[in-house]
Amino acid sequence: MKSVEAIGVSYSVRSREIIHNITFELEEGKVLAILGPNGVGKTTLLRILSGIIPPSRGKVYLYGENPAKSRRFLTYIPANYNIDMYARSLDIMLAELYNGGFFYGRHDMEKIRMWASYFGVERYLDTPFGKLSSGEQKLVLLAGGLARNPKIMILDEPTAFLDISNQAKILSLIREIAEKEGITVVFALHEIYYGNVADHVMLMKDGKLMKFGSPNEVLDKDLLVSIYGIELEGFEINGNKVFLPKFSKD
Repeated sequence: MKSVEAIGVSYSVRSREIIHNITFELEEGKVLAILGPNGVGKTTLLRILSGIIPPSRGKVYLYGENPAKSRRFLTYIPANYNIDMYARSLDIMLAELYNGGFFYGRHDMEKIRMWASYFGVERYLDTPFGKLSSGEQKLVLLAGGLARNPKIMILDEPTAFLDISNQAKILSLIREIAEKEGITVVFALHEIYYGNVADHVMLMKDGKLMKFGSPNEVLDKDLLVSIYGIELEGFEINGNKVFLPKFSKD
């Protein structure tokens, strides 16, 4: 079953085209990693997929519906979030359940506690959000987003500003919820290696989709060099392709 479908999606601001004619589709329960240099339109594409902004041209469907009407089964977590840092983590999670009403019941609290326990943040429910580390904040937002019972999660740079331990934890959890819960996950990131976590990788440059396929197909050294404009060293670890920038100590 198709969970995400984009057909000829473009987005312009005045005369500047930020996204150009992007077409792809995802099946339910699959993970898509979007890679590319800064400023190529990754965040804009995620915002279009989330229904926050409409495309200038083209169509997006989430389970056959307009994204703007898909809030009930969609969770979007931006890279930078404007949240009351004095609010309890529990209140942040409950806010994710808002769907036109201000009341919540025992079942809602059970879902919150289940996902908080799943992510290991249950002990922080009464802690002000601003007192948590960046990694703990990300986990609280993920727990709240999953308490909505989403079919689709869209995450902008979920590993940004995190130490390697929390990066690994979040990426492992993304893989797990896709496989165990059948949730489709779309996320943008800068770390090329982490594209190996996904079922599909989209490589972008200048607002265009340069290649879409499996990590093995897309994570190609020559292609990445042409996209990022730097020399790369390539390795293979446990069947996964790893690329690091070449540099000299001289």
